[in-house]
Amino acid sequence: MLLRGPSRFHHVLVLLLWMWMFLLIWQHYHGPNHGSAGQKISRKIASSSQSEDSQDKETTKSITLPADHPQHPVAPTAPNGIEALLSSIAKSTEYFVNVAIQPSEFSQLGGRLQVLSTWLSARETLSSIMSSSQLISLDSHIERTIISLFPFTRHPKQPKNAQPFTTLRKSFGEGSSGIVIVGHKSNLRHILHAIQNIRTVLNSSLPIQVAHAGDRALPPSLRRFIIDTAANVTTINIPTLLDPKPTDLERPDAAPALRPFAALASSFEQ
Repeated sequence: MLLRGPSRFHHVLVLLLWMWMFLLIWQHYHGPNHGSAGQKISRKIASSSQSEDSQDKETTKSITLPADHPQHPVAPTAPNGIEALLSSIAKSTEYFVNVAIQPSEFSQLGGRLQVLSTWLSARETLSSIMSSSQLISLDSHIERTIISLFPFTRHPKQPKNAQPFTTLRKSFGEGSSGIVIVGHKSNLRHILHAIQNIRTVLNSSLPIQVAHAGDRALPPSLRRFIIDTAANVTTINIPTLLDPKPTDLERPDAAPALRPFAALASSFEQ
């Protein structure tokens, strides 16, 4: 089953959108082609946040979908209604997969994510009256759309996995809570201070995971030192769990771009 609960699932989608926004900005400002494109993206993001009403209008105007796609699918009760809905979703999935979003059209990502959210809501509403084959078909469309929007959700060791989002969801410990810190050898002192404050000042026993971008960013010797600092502290290597392929994430100043990846790569549900 793809979903465990509507609120948890939609929270992950919001996190994915946040991650992709960081990636686009990071690539255009720190990658080989940084410059005007990145500035256009930043201006589009800034202008889209002027007001909630104007943002909704902009999203509605900018979203591009096949003509017969239902913006807000209504839960049908007849079998032919479900088949019609699946047929429409299938056409939209093919469009999303085959028509890539250009960097200058960042609002399209939010629009497609909004459509994906309606599919998830429809699945939750219709799951009790859908056949197993229909559920499998709908889950396949959802997974393919998520892969097209967020290709980094695929595990680097499972590049052909057709259900990376389901796999990622299963990696979260159900009901688990913890603290995630982004780590780099350049801010080792801050990492150690944070861990000590959490344990001795806040008296928190929550598990702590220190996320990093590989051995160059945080060598094994420093990781062992961090783990020995306090109880229930572990480290996670983001590139071994997600496949973001961004530019220079091992740089000390890449921490802002790593934070959403660290949250998603952790094993904590909260």
